[in-house]
Amino acid sequence: MRRIFIGEEKEYARRLTNYLLGHLPADIQLQSFTGPEILIQEEEMADLYLLGEDFYEKVVALLPDFSERDIILIHNHQEEEGFSRLDPPKKLLGQICDFRSDRNLFWRKHSGSCQLIAVYAPFPDISLRRWIWKEMEAGDLYLGLQDMGESELPSSSERKDLSAGIRMLAARGFAEESEEAATDMGSLCYYIHLHEDDILEQMKKMLHREEGKHYLDSPSWFFDFLGLQEEDYRWFFHTLKDDSDFSRIYVGLGNNAIPSLEYLSLFDRMILLDDPGREKIHRFCDRLVRTILDEGYLPESSVEVKTCSGVERKAYGWEESFEAGRPF
Repeated sequence: MRRIFIGEEKEYARRLTNYLLGHLPADIQLQSFTGPEILIQEEEMADLYLLGEDFYEKVVALLPDFSERDIILIHNHQEEEGFSRLDPPKKLLGQICDFRSDRNLFWRKHSGSCQLIAVYAPFPDISLRRWIWKEMEAGDLYLGLQDMGESELPSSSERKDLSAGIRMLAARGFAEESEEAATDMGSLCYYIHLHEDDILEQMKKMLHREEGKHYLDSPSWFFDFLGLQEEDYRWFFHTLKDDSDFSRIYVGLGNNAIPSLEYLSLFDRMILLDDPGREKIHRFCDRLVRTILDEGYLPESSVEVKTCSGVERKAYGWEESFEAGRPF
């Protein structure tokens, strides 16, 4: 376990702590201190200190030798080098990874190129995998954490000529006869909760593959998600980013798989599906994006809102007429 201590007396410290909790590896302990005296009294030393400028001056005044420790200062004003409160928190993550000390190899081993992308629909009955399929490339992975799964659906060739009602009946029959369709994220949630060492091997055995793309759909019921805590998701996603061979991993989210807004900080990007034609959903999406940006869970460049207008909803999702945009 490695330790990072944050020293800051203002609201900014809480927001920064929330962001780093979602992006730093699970085997790093993060602790925040609101007073210099409390930090000095801490018996155990940290591997790295993130200190506000004013906070740092007070600490050094009390303990001059403290300046010899590994410290990244959080400046009050933006500067060409270093990190300030005006900079996006993602910049600080890069500085942590690049920190010049004898622990440099440790920080760098967590800076893999795998990109974790959340695709969130705040409404049920949507096939996120089939919608995001066009954006995925060969070698990408999709994991379904949506409230309702789609693994019951027959193949596209079997259902393309069926009416909506017949498709629903056919889907049920298909699920009963196909062992392959029974493998979904619900099966993997059990191993995630246990923090199994061979979690990636377990996942590979369950994955389905089509057109070179890998996927594991949402379970038919969301109850499998209720046993997972934010720490479980953090451990699992960091394991994926550090040790899996995927360059892009899409995660389809529903309301029951989001334990907190801080959870969204685990992702590098978020695609939010909005429906301006439904007033309550549109207002919810607007407020969600504002909160994410205000709290610093994700930078603005990492949040993409896709909207649909005048689109008729079908039994298993939307028509394919989403356009990129922002509701604010």
